[in-house]
Amino acid sequence: DRVKEVGIDRAAAEWVLRCGGRVTWSSGTQVSDYNKLPVGGYRQLKIMAIDGTDSCIMEHGFQHLKGLSELVKMVLVNNKYLTDDSVEMLVNTTKDKLKHLHLASNGNISDQGLSHLKRMQKLQYLKLENLQELKRPEETLGDLVSNLPDCKIDFPPYTLQDRKTHV
Repeated sequence: DRVKEVGIDRAAAEWVLRCGGRVTWSSGTQVSDYNKLPVGGYRQLKIMAIDGTDSCIMEHGFQHLKGLSELVKMVLVNNKYLTDDSVEMLVNTTKDKLKHLHLASNGNISDQGLSHLKRMQKLQYLKLENLQELKRPEETLGDLVSNLPDCKIDFPPYTLQDRKTHV
C-alpha cells in the first residue's frame, strides 16, 4: 500500500532509513535521517546508492529493491542480520542493476552465500572484507574472479596488486 501511495523509491528510502541506513538520490543528495525526507515531489527522486553500514538491514526488506531503476551501489558493512539467504535475495533483486557492492564484517555470510554473487554480471567493483564465516576464502575468490571477468574484486588479504583478481 505504501508503494502505491508514495512510489517505490520513497518506500525503499523509508525502509532503509528506519533500519539505520543512508540513501543517496540520483541528484547526489544523501539522506540519513527519516525526518529529513522531502515532503513533496518524492516520485521524482530515484535512489542511486544505499549505505547500510551498521544498520539492521536484512532480506525481509530486499523486495523494496526490485523496482529501483537507478540503484547502482550498495554498501553493507557490519550488518549482523545478513546471512547466506540474505545474499541470495539481494542477488535475486539487484543482479540486473548493481555495479558496486561492498560486503564486510557480516559474520553470518559463508562461502555458499558469496557464491550467489556469481550471477551479478553487471558488477564492476566488488569489495569483500572481514567475513569470518568463510572456510575457503581463496577458493571462493577464485570462483568469483572466473565468473565475474569484468569486475574488479578487492578481498584483502587474498587479493594482491599483481594478481589477476584486479581486472
